[in-house]
Amino acid sequence: MKISYLGHATYYVELKNGAKVLIDPLLTDTFQDGTARVWPPRSVNVSALPRPDMIVITHCHPGHLEAESLSFLDKNIPVYHPADPTIERTLQLLGFKNVAVIGHGDTLDMGDVRCVFTGTVSDITEIGVLFQEPDSSFWYLADSEISDSIAQDVYKIVDGKLDLMITSYAAYNNDFFTHFRYEFPAQDIAFFLEQVLKFEPKILSANFIGLKYTGDGEWMNRYMFPTQPQQFYKDVAAFAKKVEHYLNLVPGCQIALENGTHNVRENALPYLMPEKGTSEDLLLDPTKSIPELRDPDIHRVGTPELKQRITTLLTKDFSFWVRESVIDGYEPIMTYHRLGVKFRIRVVYPDNSEDVYMMDMSSNSAAIIPDPDVGSYADITMRAAASVLDLWNRAEIPYYRAYHHIRAYSAIYRLMTSLDRRVEVAMLDGSDKSHSRIKMDGRDPLSLYFNHDVEKFYHPWLQKQLSRYQGIDYAEAV
Repeated sequence: MKISYLGHATYYVELKNGAKVLIDPLLTDTFQDGTARVWPPRSVNVSALPRPDMIVITHCHPGHLEAESLSFLDKNIPVYHPADPTIERTLQLLGFKNVAVIGHGDTLDMGDVRCVFTGTVSDITEIGVLFQEPDSSFWYLADSEISDSIAQDVYKIVDGKLDLMITSYAAYNNDFFTHFRYEFPAQDIAFFLEQVLKFEPKILSANFIGLKYTGDGEWMNRYMFPTQPQQFYKDVAAFAKKVEHYLNLVPGCQIALENGTHNVRENALPYLMPEKGTSEDLLLDPTKSIPELRDPDIHRVGTPELKQRITTLLTKDFSFWVRESVIDGYEPIMTYHRLGVKFRIRVVYPDNSEDVYMMDMSSNSAAIIPDPDVGSYADITMRAAASVLDLWNRAEIPYYRAYHHIRAYSAIYRLMTSLDRRVEVAMLDGSDKSHSRIKMDGRDPLSLYFNHDVEKFYHPWLQKQLSRYQGIDYAEAV
């Protein structure tokens, strides 16, 4: 078995029976609507990439589901993915003809080679993939968080012996966007550490986040990547007794697994050209100042018109949704209502003026009103550029571009974290205790509003992007 690393979360697996599997294809230099670049950088010559026999998409997040990269590939290649409406719509509009929805435990038997899909307990629909040959096994978890039942299933398949695991390790600080939090993510690191210790694979590779923000979002690189693979390896080594090798992969590396041994070659892919740049360029440094938030107003709408649009958005659409969410028991809005959360939003306009609003979420009316008393206490505070909120509301930008122009802080984040439910269960070998977790979403209410309905706020934008790639066939792309 050969596993080639193409950057970010893209792997090209060549099995002994000759089958070739492309996982989460990201073949362009930039992604996330041009706001991020694959890091360490590389360029891929798509015309020289060997045609895969199957494609696996692990989940719908950018960098894993990439429409432009998929448009370069032969639409007759079978694609396997979890049940997710965004993935399904993307593949349908791009014209893929052989698509299969899979879940935990689904298996592809190819003679003496097996491909087993594994599930997750995270809050998104996601899969990992286990490759098993007679003399070697490799489990790619992508961003999966596995439960003990999932782990036990895999443990039985590999008979307790896993050669190579590539796993996430909480390298990316999601909480920065939602809570303006950038301290060391000890709790998440501990979870992924336990995930590795369930198996103690012979070879471990921590899947580095693989991106660097560019343009007006470049300043975020100082806050988004709180730890490096080397530190995670030190943590694992302090507890693991059976892990023999730790791999630091860079784009262009290829791992050869055979008979329990491995060999790693750098610059092994003729279709990939590594470029200058290392993960050390992304070291955490929150001591530098955060740029002042300004409204870019790229369509020159102007402050007066934006004030009218934002007033309608907040006092009518958003307020109505909060009221309905309380009635329907939608979490975490219901928890915010029960706790009496006060939510303040400061809207910044192109002329640098601000409007300040407050919502008392304990009120059944969930009214959001102008807030002249800006010095009063608020549990959740948000500052956002007006034109960006307007574009997001019109589904003209994706959520990850909107986040670049939002600052949010939740004073109740710790409380929401403490509401995570933890269940003790036996370790796979019966020697210790572990836990699984169910996350409580602690984002600000306005972000929850925009993210709760992908059909309204994300899919229209996605469809516009896909229209650029429809009709591109493999021969034309290469």
